Amino acid sequence: EVKIGLASGQPLTQEQIDVGNKLLVYVSGCLAGRAYPFGDVPQDRVKQVKYDIYSTITLIHSRKITPESEHEPPYPHLHTLLAFDTQGFLNVLSIAFEEEEYQTEIGSSQKQRLVDLLLQVMLKEDSVFSPAQVGYLFTFLARQIAKGDRSVVISRDLFSRVLTVLTDPEQPGSREEREDSLLDMLEYGGWHLFDPGHLEAASEGIGFYRVLRMVYSGRKEYIKLFHCYIKDDRRNIQTFNFIQKIFSDDTYSDAVKSEIGAEIARNVAQLTRIDMKKTAHVVYQYLAKRIPDILAELNSQPFYYEFLQELLEQRGAAEGLGSPTHQAAVRKVFTQELYEQYIELMCTREPRALMEYVKTKETYRPEFVLDLCERHQITDVRVYLLESMNRHTDAFTVLFSLLVDKTAQCVEELDGSSKEEGSCNTDLRMAELNTQLVVVTQFLQRCSDKLSEESREELWCNLLDTISSPIRSVENPEPWRGMVRHIVSTMLGHVGHKKVVSLVLSNASCSSGVDTWAHLKHMLSELIETFRYEERVLESSIQVQDKERLILLRELLLHKKRALHAHGRKCSVCQLSLNTRMRSVVHSCGCAAHVDCADRCGGVRLDATGTEVWSCTTCNPVLPSAVNTIESSENESTATVSSHKRVHITGKEANTQELDENLKQALNSWTAVNKSVDYAELGKYERDQEDGFLADGLLDSDKFKLQLRPASSGLNSDN
Repeated sequence: EVKIGLASGQPLTQEQIDVGNKLLVYVSGCLAGRAYPFGDVPQDRVKQVKYDIYSTITLIHSRKITPESEHEPPYPHLHTLLAFDTQGFLNVLSIAFEEEEYQTEIGSSQKQRLVDLLLQVMLKEDSVFSPAQVGYLFTFLARQIAKGDRSVVISRDLFSRVLTVLTDPEQPGSREEREDSLLDMLEYGGWHLFDPGHLEAASEGIGFYRVLRMVYSGRKEYIKLFHCYIKDDRRNIQTFNFIQKIFSDDTYSDAVKSEIGAEIARNVAQLTRIDMKKTAHVVYQYLAKRIPDILAELNSQPFYYEFLQELLEQRGAAEGLGSPTHQAAVRKVFTQELYEQYIELMCTREPRALMEYVKTKETYRPEFVLDLCERHQITDVRVYLLESMNRHTDAFTVLFSLLVDKTAQCVEELDGSSKEEGSCNTDLRMAELNTQLVVVTQFLQRCSDKLSEESREELWCNLLDTISSPIRSVENPEPWRGMVRHIVSTMLGHVGHKKVVSLVLSNASCSSGVDTWAHLKHMLSELIETFRYEERVLESSIQVQDKERLILLRELLLHKKRALHAHGRKCSVCQLSLNTRMRSVVHSCGCAAHVDCADRCGGVRLDATGTEVWSCTTCNPVLPSAVNTIESSENESTATVSSHKRVHITGKEANTQELDENLKQALNSWTAVNKSVDYAELGKYERDQEDGFLADGLLDSDKFKLQLRPASSGLNSDN
């Protein structure tokens, strides 16, 4: 049935395909000693079954003589199985050759005979087998040779003939299938079966680039390997994987990387046609030093702008990444001139994208881009740059000139068109005028606070005069009056109310005509309503501010009234109990000290208004560096220091800091005072007064006697 289907020349039916698959399974099972569809052949019949199947396959003619058998080819069963599924049948034979029967001398001769028959059937001159099917045969043979099977003897001339058939461009069949067959032969140990020069020339002639890649990879000819990747139209996207492997793998020498880099630079145009984005990534990542040469090479190409755009995007995405050497090379390449060149190309290729670019980037000179926008008539970017440069008047002039042109076009359109003709163009012109008016008013609203009052009023007045002037000359002034009302409503808050009213009343176009009173009444009612709204907003804002001020005052009062808690009961200066003085001071940091101790250590000073300002000398130690004047009298016992300098001393620096003469003198005086105090007596007095604070402190008692008063300390103290 399969034989009949193949002889008909029509595609096999599903039933015939099922029969053929079952036949292959049956042959495979019998050659392996297994029964069909399952089970094992009896042990005493295994050899007989294998022999019968082998004999049937290798029959030169069918056993049954039929009219059809007169025209059948030699070895019809072998021919049918190969024609049905060449690769499947050869796999069956490959499995069968592993059996022990084919390892003996007789089995080896049977194996060689079957191989000879396969070659005879498939390589005859009038063979119906395709080059791909012949390739399957020689892949099968290469596998047997690679296994070290010396019983299979095949001439190398046959492999040369097969190579010629597979690489013949005139042969029918898919090139992919023929290349796959040749690759299979090479992968299964067929390298020594082909002449290297013949293999390379034949593969290059037909374009078997996968075969060439295997050849050049074995020889380590990386330049030729690179070109194989580029020329392979079906798989040229793998070129970028090859490049990444070369530059990221340390096994490749610097010389190889340099050669590949130079070759990439020479063929970058071809790479951009494969994938623009990946090409830019490769150039930025691995060829930063060659970027100027590459850009110069591509400058005349039509895709230069797209490539430069992808390159700059790579720079933005990978900014700060890479080695210091790579970053240094990138900074030398991506200069301000390169960005400005890209902007110049954008002005001609994508002018609408320029606004987003100048808003998000700062890699350009505003004056240069402003000149480009003026030459290419890109108004929105020009206005944005002028506004960012605080040239608001110039920006208004640009917008206002466009508004004047559109106004003139609308008036001309209205005068030259009848009621029936040109209505669509008129509506379109009016819509464009309204859009431009909104743009101008929004610009003035943004910039009014940055302009002087005179400039602000002048700009708004020019805008109002321009829009209101056509009211007297057009047949239908209502659209123009609507625009005038829009201008008046938007200028409120930027121009004084009196000025707005006077402008409306003094404008001849607004205060003359048939519907003057109705128009003025409507406009003035809108103004009055706006005034009332602003008044209510102002009153609400004042009330909110008063409430917030009251809340803040209440919080400040609570903060001032809050109690302070001292961390200990001893003075942070003299380390004596706080109850040994009449008065003590507690700071917000939790430190406490006697008033006179804090005063002597610089813990109190006078501000510009003469108010005492207390500070903790423990957390912020202060040493006076100079004393300008000291006023003392019989009724005063304090010294006023007109100027002083703070020196913060922390840790070991307090012992090593250099002090000027005044500081040294002050420290010596303080040391002398400490030596004159009897601290044993003070400690005893402190223990006696441990239960509570006394009205008279130790310093005021008779027990405390100063033994020494420094003559030049510059400090007056009350004994």
